[in-house]
Amino acid sequence: MNSIGQLKIDERILSSAMLLSIILGGLWVRVAGISEYYYNLDEMLFLIIAKGETLEEVWRRGLAELHPPLAHFIRHYLLMIAPDVFHQKLFSVAAGMVSIIGMYRLGFQLHGRFLGLFCASCIAFFPVAVSTSITIRNYAFFMAFLSWALNYFICYQIQEKHSDLLRFTLLLLFASATHFTGFLVGAACGISEGLRLASAKRWNHFALLCISFLPLLLLGLFFYFHFLAPGTAGPMWNRLVIETGFAPNDFSGRFLATSIGILGYFTPLLRLVEHKSNTDLFLLLFSTLLFLMFYIKGLLRMYMEKPAICTFILVMWGIAIFAALANFYPFAPNRHNYYFLPFFVLPLGYELGYFALSLPYQRFAKYFAVTAIILTILFFEKTDAYLKYGDEFPLKRKDFNAGQEFLDQLLQPGDIIVTERISAYYYLLHDKDAGKTPYDSFVDVSYHHKTTVLAPFDPPFKPYSSWKPFRDNLKARLDSNIAMPTSNVWFVMYGWKNIEIWKLMNCAAIRPQIHNYFSRDGALIFSIQVKRLSNFLKENAAWEFCYSDYKPLISAETFKAYPQITGSNTVTDYPIK
Repeated sequence: MNSIGQLKIDERILSSAMLLSIILGGLWVRVAGISEYYYNLDEMLFLIIAKGETLEEVWRRGLAELHPPLAHFIRHYLLMIAPDVFHQKLFSVAAGMVSIIGMYRLGFQLHGRFLGLFCASCIAFFPVAVSTSITIRNYAFFMAFLSWALNYFICYQIQEKHSDLLRFTLLLLFASATHFTGFLVGAACGISEGLRLASAKRWNHFALLCISFLPLLLLGLFFYFHFLAPGTAGPMWNRLVIETGFAPNDFSGRFLATSIGILGYFTPLLRLVEHKSNTDLFLLLFSTLLFLMFYIKGLLRMYMEKPAICTFILVMWGIAIFAALANFYPFAPNRHNYYFLPFFVLPLGYELGYFALSLPYQRFAKYFAVTAIILTILFFEKTDAYLKYGDEFPLKRKDFNAGQEFLDQLLQPGDIIVTERISAYYYLLHDKDAGKTPYDSFVDVSYHHKTTVLAPFDPPFKPYSSWKPFRDNLKARLDSNIAMPTSNVWFVMYGWKNIEIWKLMNCAAIRPQIHNYFSRDGALIFSIQVKRLSNFLKENAAWEFCYSDYKPLISAETFKAYPQITGSNTVTDYPIK
C-alpha cells in the first residue's frame, strides 16, 4: 500500500477515535452526578402532562403548554418503561447522543471530518446542549430530529437524491411537532433552497421542493387551529411576560434585547463561570469579539466556496431576527433558541479548519484543536459548572425526600398548603398520585392527611406586577373559612425561588409567628397559624414595608439553605410599635 493510501487509513482511524472520545466524553458529562438530583419545576410540569391516561388526555393537558405535543406522546410511553427520575433523564441523554452523531454527519457532509468533529464537540459539550439533553423536556428529542434533518438537507443540496429530500421532510416534521422553532428552520430551508433552484430556473426541482413542504404547511395549520387556538398558550404566556416586565413591550426594547441576545450567543464557553472582576469582564468581551470575528470570517469563506450554505445560514439569521423584532419569538442564548446552535457552530468550525491548516504539523493541528476543546470542557465539568448552568438542577433527591418526610409528619387534618405556581404546586400534585392529577386548571387540590393545596394566585392566565394579589388572594381564602383558626397555613417552596413566599419569610412583622421551619438547598417549608396569619394580613403598613422592593419573578432562580434567623440586622426589619 502506498503512503497516500496509508495516510487516508490513518486519518480515518484518528477521526473515528476522536469521534468515539467525543461521544464518551459527552456521555460522561451528562451522566456524572445527575442521579443525585430531583426534577425541576418544568420537568415536573412535563411529567404531569405525559402522565395523562390516554393520548387524548395528554393532548388536552398539553394545550396549556407552549410546545407541540410529540415530545409529550413520546414521554407518555417512556414513563411506562421506567418511571423513576434517573431513567427518565437517561432517555434524554440517549437523544443527546443521537444529536452528537447527527451533528458530526452534518459537518462531515458539508466540509469533511474536521468540521464534523468540531460540530460534534460543540453539541457534546456546550452547556446549553448538555443541560437540554439531561433534563426531561422536549429539547433533546427536538435536536435529535433537527440535526439529522439538516444533515439530509445538505445531502439533498449536494446530491439531489429524492430519498434525501424525503428523509429531510419526515425528520423536519418530527422536529416541528416537538418544538415550534422547527417551523422557523423549515422556513429558512424552503426559502434558501427555493431561491437557489429558482435562480437556476430548475423548475421541476422547484416544484418537487414545494410539494415536499406541503406536509409541514399542513402540520402548521393543524397546530394553529387545533392546538394553539384552543390552548391559547402563546398569547397567554406573551401577555404574562410583558405585564410582569420580563420582556420588553416596545420595538426599541425588543431591538436592544435581540442585540444583547445575538452577542450572548458568542460567549458559549465563558458563560460557564461567574464574572465578578473587571478582568473577567475584559476576557468575556475579548472572547466574544474573537468568536464573532471567526464567525464572520467563516461566513465570508462559505460565501466564496459554498454560497448556497452561506445563503441558508443568512436566511436563518434574518428569520430569527425578524421573529424577535416582530414579537413573534425572542432571540436569546438559552435553551429557547436551541434550534440556532447548528447555524452558530458551522461557520465557526469552517473557519477554524482553515486556521488549523495554516499551523505547522497541520495534519495533527486540526485534531489538537478538537482535543483542546474536549479537555477544556472536561475541566469545567469538574467544577460542577454544567450542573449549575441555567438553574436546571435546583433540588437534590435527598433534600426533596427530607422535606416531604418533614411535611408528612407535621400535617394535620384541616391544614392548608400555599405553594404558588413557581414554587411547589407541581411537586405536590405529582407527589400525590404520580402525576395523575392535571395541573392546567390551577385549582385547589386535596392532599395527604385531609389537607388542601390552595390554587396558585399566579397562574399564567392571571398576569401580575404587584405583590398585592398574593396577599389579597390569601386573605380572601382565609376569610372564606377554608380552615379553622387553630389550623396551620404551610408555605412550601421547592426547586426555584418564589419571591412572594421568600419575602414573607423575611418579614420581621410576622417572623415570631413562623413555626415548623425546614430549610435545605432548594427546599423551604414553614407554617403560620391561621388566626395569626389572618391578623397579619390586615396590617397593610407591614406588608407595604416588607414588600417595598418587590419585583415579580417568573424566571428560574435557585436558592440555598436558609437558617431561621431572629436577628433584625439580617432580615427585613419592620418597626412594630
